[in-house]
Formats: sequence, C-alpha cells, structure tokens
Amino acid sequence: MGDEWRTELPKAVQNASCVAIELNHMLPIVQAYVSQLVGADRLTSATPILANMRMIKSAPELQLARHAGQVANAMMAAGRDAIGHGVAEYEVALATSHAGTRKAAELLAAHYDDADMSPNTHFLQILASGPDITKTHHRASTRVMAKGEPVFLCFCGMTNFHRFKLGFDRTFWIDDIADRTQADVYEVAVASQKAALDMIRPGVMAQDVHAAYAEVIQDAGHEYPFRCGRATGFSFLEHPQLVTGDTTILQPGMVLAVDGSVSVKTFRAQVGDSLIVTDTGYELLTDHPKAVADVIL
Repeated sequence: MGDEWRTELPKAVQNASCVAIELNHMLPIVQAYVSQLVGADRLTSATPILANMRMIKSAPELQLARHAGQVANAMMAAGRDAIGHGVAEYEVALATSHAGTRKAAELLAAHYDDADMSPNTHFLQILASGPDITKTHHRASTRVMAKGEPVFLCFCGMTNFHRFKLGFDRTFWIDDIADRTQADVYEVAVASQKAALDMIRPGVMAQDVHAAYAEVIQDAGHEYPFRCGRATGFSFLEHPQLVTGDTTILQPGMVLAVDGSVSVKTFRAQVGDSLIVTDTGYELLTDHPKAVADVIL
C-alpha cells in the first residue's frame, strides 16, 4: 500500500549516527534504497555481531537440530533403499522427499503446536552418479543408474526441519565397485572426516579442525582441500567455518556440519555429518554407516 517500506525506512534512520545492515540477507532493491538514505560514512555491517550471536544455539534450537537429524536420517535411509541398477536418479529424489516429509509431519504432530509449519521437504535433491560423480552440486536428473557405479547423495538444503538446516551426505556404490581405485579414494575421505571429528571439542580453534582433515588428505597424495565444514542453523552457512584462517574457538551449543571429501579426475568421494558441540566432545545428529562394505548396495 502506498510506498510500503519506503515510507517507514526514512523515519527509522533519519537520526541514526550509524546504520548496520546484513548485506547478504537484504534484497538488492532495499539495499539500494538504504544506500540512498544513509551515506557511506554512516553505513556498516551487522553481520559480525549477528553471526556471533547465532553461534551458540538455545535449548529449543538444539531440539530443532535433533529433530532435523531424525528427518535427515529418514531421508538417507529411503534414498539408500531406492538406489539401484536401472533406477532413474529422480526416483531416488522422490523417495527421499516422501520419507523426510513423513518424518517431519510425525515430529510436528508429537512435539510442536504449529499448524502453519509445513512438513514438506523442499530444495532440489543433490545427487550425482556414474560419470557425473565429480559434480559437487549436481541435481537428480533422468539419468538411469547402473551396476558398479558410484552414487553421491547429499541433503544440504533438503534437511530443513522447522527452518533449521543441517548437512548430511554419503557416497554409495550399486552392487559392486567397478573401479577399485575409487575405494581407496573413499577410504581417505572417511579417514579425513574421522581426523576432523577427533578434534571436535570445546577450546579447539575452527582452523585446527580443518588442519587435521587436510593433513590426512595431503599425506595420501591429494591436493590441499577446501573447507572441512561449517556451522549451520537457520542459515545454510553460519559462523564459524572449519577452514584455514578461522580462529573461532569451538564452544558447547554450536551446531557444525563436518565433511570428509577427496576429489580426483574422474571420481569424488564425500561423507558428511552434522553434530552439536558438547562440554566434552560432540553429539552426532546424523548417523549412517560409512565403511566401504556398508555403502555397497
């Protein structure tokens, strides 16, 4: 109606000596208008302050995280069961969405008084198989999977229960591993995640978790890797990140997604889980077998 928010914003900022905004969360049209109202010398970023406030989750938020983990586990189990020789990728996506929605609906009915919160999963399923396995964020397609092929299944974006988001991924093979060198790469990915998980506890710097992960990968002869993981919550990416240069000290109540990942020219292996940092270590939110024998379907 009328000029909508354009009527209110000038009044809100007219006497402010400093105006802080979140650049990455503000629509460009609003950001442009604010820039016209507030000189560059008075405009700053609120992101560092809010990022620190969001790092430690409250008890209700941790309950959401645990329930999101149950939704993720249901989706992974359904995806695993749907993968097979002669099956199209999109059929797996349909199975995971169905399972996640059912589990979310069950949890909403049992624990939440919120009739307006939808249980339906959303976001396109991240799934890559066969020669597409190296495509990190490939979406499920009409491609038909075949025996011996690797399949990557990721729920970053789909695990979104009551707006709380987690990371969770696994690599599988159908019936057998046609290229046995892939198993060696996969083992390094699993070992790199274990090295990172072994570092998770209060008092450890975020970059030290990444360093432990990277050491395993480099010692195996692979290139220096990208980020080992990141905090998650109501945004897909929160502070801190498990990466070189992030000196944030881990604290109880943080929710982290921790990956093990190795890429070579024709293959990419990744396993990832989400967890809560506790007083003595961590509590896993996602759980699915990752030994080679357990991921050959």
